[in-house]
Amino acid sequence: MSLLCEAAAKRARVHKCVDGAWHYTDGMPSKRLLDRMVARKDNQIMALESIAIALGLSTFASELAGRKVVVYNDNKAAEAASQKGTARCWDHCEIVHDIWTHALLNRSFLWIERVSSKDNISDLPSREQYELMESIGAVWRSPAISPIFMEDVF
Repeated sequence: MSLLCEAAAKRARVHKCVDGAWHYTDGMPSKRLLDRMVARKDNQIMALESIAIALGLSTFASELAGRKVVVYNDNKAAEAASQKGTARCWDHCEIVHDIWTHALLNRSFLWIERVSSKDNISDLPSREQYELMESIGAVWRSPAISPIFMEDVF
């Protein structure tokens, strides 16, 4: 089971592959969530990349339950924080904590792995280029967020 996660332009996108079948989702984090985040020069890209992981775990929760899941992300900070289970800033810690809490309650065994942007198939759809998804027969699913994650994420 694989989740490929990406964020760009304040939009989170996730692609999953289970038993050879591809699905994808995307969603815009709520203004309320974005307003709660501490202002940073990087426009909170690490937080958005982490939220993409949360989006994938939530939207595809039923398929991930009890399974080993490799989460691919092309953001070094989001990868490191997710692997360690902590981050330097409180707002990032909240997201990472919720990722692992969700995995525990869903009985999902997570492995966080880095993927380069050029190899991340989520990168093109994050720029609203869906031809690759269509060519592999991927099916879009409406985004969902688990109540475990911070309120009003999407």
